[in-house]
Amino acid sequence: MNFLEKMRAQKRKELAQKKIRMPIGALLEKVHRADRSFGKSLKVSKGTVALIAEFKKNSPSKGKINNSASLKQYMPIYDKYATAISILTEEKYFGGKIEYLKEARKYTNKPLLRKDFILDSYQIYEARANGADAILLICGFIPLAKLKQLVKISSSLGMDSLVECDSESTLKDALQSGSDIIGINTRNLKTLKEDFSSFFKIAKKIPKKVRKKITLVCESGIYSARQIKELEGICDAALIGTSIMSSPVPQVKLREFAQKPLIKICGITAKKDALLAVQYGADVIGLNFYKKSPRYINVERAKEIAKAVKGKCLVCGVFVNEKITKVKKISQKIGLDMLQFSGDESAQYFKNASNDFSGSIIKAVHIKDKNSIGQINNYGNADIMLDSFSAGYGGSGKRFDTKLLDAKKLTGKNIIFSGGLNANNVAGIIKRFRPFMVDVCSGVEKFPGKKSNSKMREFCKIVEGF
Repeated sequence: MNFLEKMRAQKRKELAQKKIRMPIGALLEKVHRADRSFGKSLKVSKGTVALIAEFKKNSPSKGKINNSASLKQYMPIYDKYATAISILTEEKYFGGKIEYLKEARKYTNKPLLRKDFILDSYQIYEARANGADAILLICGFIPLAKLKQLVKISSSLGMDSLVECDSESTLKDALQSGSDIIGINTRNLKTLKEDFSSFFKIAKKIPKKVRKKITLVCESGIYSARQIKELEGICDAALIGTSIMSSPVPQVKLREFAQKPLIKICGITAKKDALLAVQYGADVIGLNFYKKSPRYINVERAKEIAKAVKGKCLVCGVFVNEKITKVKKISQKIGLDMLQFSGDESAQYFKNASNDFSGSIIKAVHIKDKNSIGQINNYGNADIMLDSFSAGYGGSGKRFDTKLLDAKKLTGKNIIFSGGLNANNVAGIIKRFRPFMVDVCSGVEKFPGKKSNSKMREFCKIVEGF
């Protein structure tokens, strides 16, 4: 018995019990027509991928994701960055509850999607009675005739239906369902295996005339901003849950998926500066472990700072030509979320470091001439920091000549701009290059290692305006 078959049996059993506890007549008395459009919320500017942020605690494929998560904690940040919100209400495998819809409504006015395994009209009325503006319907879980019927019932209540498929065969049913919102799940719903590339294969099978009339959503298997960029111009929205819910700092992950430039304030040497950086809007703070740097910090002080900002921002360790064993030891002792390598590390060194670390890794490439940019291909899927050339491995406070950059070579990479950034020039960089992250150090300092409150505040304010 595959997963969908197990779920079908489970839902039939649950439905029988629910209909006894709350007869359909009593349920209908609580139903009022929806007045928030899930579909319209996904129609953002052309070429932009709308974000449907999902709240779920568990999943059958990942197990426990974030069992202690609360709607009070997550809904305000979802409300800030997402265009719509998906709420898992399936209890046995996903840790959801139908009541989560009502609770979520306390914290957001964004359209809510009920994400569940729906096979009966009762579940649609139940969804609406609890505040859902849209429902998920799964091709292959119910026959086409039933699918069409449920889409009509949903529409009669002012609700949208996100009709989901996971293969070329189920795509046919989705396109005949009567809904104009079609989701392609990159997870096979029978085996639960993910394959992000399957989205593109299935999407290609949608006739061009039909594609113009529908809103297309990519579901599952999305973990980075790079993937969002791959989806631009191909789909209209992305539904993302696990990578947000499992993130140590969910608001940073949401900013990433919303295509907002992340802010990294590097060279932090004091807990007070770290806390102020976070207060002003820093997504990442950088702790420098290069002993020749004026911003060098020892492990004990770094550990104290990391502890102070845990859960508030990501912590990145900066290393220069350091032994991998030592990098690993420091990372584990402090609990680093990211590593940055700013020396002459070889491709093999970098590969070994990647194998030992599960978090994000940044490789700094120092731009000296037009040939410098070619180095970025040596570092796989790393986030690439473009920094000014300096004999002392960065920290010069000088900008590099952006005319040396070949825009084509930057495609498909998470690009971080560094070197001489400050409140006066960062807006121009963001407008021109749409970087994944901007990194500032001396541009927000009073002197090396000591940050300026006013400069940090002004820098963050400008970047957050994008």
